[in-house]
Amino acid sequence: MTRKLWIITGAAFFLIVLIYLPGLSGPLLLDDGPQIFPLINDAQNLGWLELIRQHIFSNSGYLQRPLSMATFLINAVINGDNLFYWKFTNVLLHICTGVLVFLLTRLLLSLNGNFDKSRVQLISFLVAMFWLLHPLQVSTVLYLVQRMTILATLFTFTVLFCYVQAINKELNGQSGTRYFILSLIVFFPFALLSKETGVLIPIFILLIDKTFSGRLIELNAAGLRKRKYFLAIIYLIILAGLVAFLYLYNELLVQPYLARSFTLLERCLTEPRVLFMYLYQILVPFPAVMGFFHDDFVVSRSLFEPISTIWALLGMSFLIFIIVYCFNKKPLIFFGMGFFFTSHVLESSVLPLEIVFEHRNYIGIWGVAIALTVWLIGYKRWGLPLIIVILVLLASSTLNRASIWGDANRMYPHMFEIHPESLRLKSIFASSYAAAGLYSEARAVVANVDTLGAKLQVLELDCLEFGALNDGALLTLGARPVGDRISTNEMEGLITLANLGLDSKCDFNSKVFISLLDSSLGLPFINKLYEQKLLLYKAHYLHRIMLYPEALTTLTLSWEKDARNPIPLFLKVDWLIELNDLDQAIIVFRKAESIALDSWYDYSDFIAAAREKLNIGRGEF
Repeated sequence: MTRKLWIITGAAFFLIVLIYLPGLSGPLLLDDGPQIFPLINDAQNLGWLELIRQHIFSNSGYLQRPLSMATFLINAVINGDNLFYWKFTNVLLHICTGVLVFLLTRLLLSLNGNFDKSRVQLISFLVAMFWLLHPLQVSTVLYLVQRMTILATLFTFTVLFCYVQAINKELNGQSGTRYFILSLIVFFPFALLSKETGVLIPIFILLIDKTFSGRLIELNAAGLRKRKYFLAIIYLIILAGLVAFLYLYNELLVQPYLARSFTLLERCLTEPRVLFMYLYQILVPFPAVMGFFHDDFVVSRSLFEPISTIWALLGMSFLIFIIVYCFNKKPLIFFGMGFFFTSHVLESSVLPLEIVFEHRNYIGIWGVAIALTVWLIGYKRWGLPLIIVILVLLASSTLNRASIWGDANRMYPHMFEIHPESLRLKSIFASSYAAAGLYSEARAVVANVDTLGAKLQVLELDCLEFGALNDGALLTLGARPVGDRISTNEMEGLITLANLGLDSKCDFNSKVFISLLDSSLGLPFINKLYEQKLLLYKAHYLHRIMLYPEALTTLTLSWEKDARNPIPLFLKVDWLIELNDLDQAIIVFRKAESIALDSWYDYSDFIAAAREKLNIGRGEF
């Protein structure tokens, strides 16, 4: 990189920081709090080793994302509850990823061979700035837990950079072996341990290999052999992924769809409309089309309901035809749009995730940026001025959106204006009114929402205002038809009510509440951890009304939902001691201690408390 380019890069760095600065004081969103607050609390009380043991693994994803959690641990220790610096860390990582975007784009353009060196530098810089400055990125960068997405993207680009660099080295008669090794042995695992979206890396590599296959045949014999071995490993990784998918098919697809309000077919019909919406947001980059909360997106129930479904499918077919047509004539446009659609293979296809989330475009915007920039730069008279105008528009739009996100009093009304039917936003507004003591206004927001989560929130409002619930309200809710499901919103409502009752902040009939829990336990769940928690609360209420045998049985059922968690067993030990059944308490303690000692998490306080109550020393039975 030349001195001039370093100066431009430094100026771009400060520009991105200045643009995002107004957004760093914004509120936490959705699962930010549950992920972050336990870390902050424990960072003040635990040593490094204990803090790592307790929090290095997330409860999100199959690989539990330890690399992302490690960065959160560092923030917790250094910055405590000053969330400004947590979000500033996201901005810095976003900028680092932008540097990788520049370097990778430059390598690919050099591999393409259709541009001279100065043109390569210019296009790479424009692409990187498009990616860095796009306002759609705000909902990833300022949504704190999406650091997982940022890190996975950073390491994905690093893997692709190493692969293309290895190819370039081999084309120039040098050895690219170390880059091949670094990409697979180091950075590929880093991406996977940041977020599971790293599994797309092998497909991205095959896309690069296919797009630039014309250049790759120029490799010498040694280079061709290395590429062959490398691609063989890539295909083996893909095969292993397919085998894992089939092995986990029931857990990944069948069971989760039971707890969704849409089927597999309905999701597949809906996603083409979602992809067109994403493209519209990328190409028409105004905050007015980016509301973040998209839970009001209408699901496609058939080809013609809504009618936009069939048009989206036809449009997608035509778009794919155009992309394939560009393969020989405009390979970089083929690659860019191919990369965008490949980036959505995991989160915008068959998996039973929520229908829409803006952060799913974080990596894919790079593909659109390449296709758009290469297309416009081809118009020599007005292409570059138009791109500069676009970048200025992106910068001002991102500054506007970051400013909105930096103030909860502006952010939520702005989002609600774009998505007035969002159930999540209605729930947030109702909670805000309740916190201000405006209970009538809070009820008015969710009064006409006919979902289990909304009805539970109404009961919560009654608890907060009157300190009690009548039996009829709970019975009516418990008799709702099986068509509801226990997702995050419903789970939060049930936990809130349960805690209000156990903390004596709301008076209601425990038996009736147990019947509500029973009817809820009969509904589909997003995951077994939800079931475990509800069973644990049910056990507490059974214990409260002195139905001890039923309470102990329910604790066992709770533990069976996740046998790695010994907490239900430790609680069972306590209750058996209360009942003077010491022999059984010791048997259960043996099992609980064995699970606790084999766990990565620290359960030493539970073990010590149980030993003290049982009056046993270490190793005594």
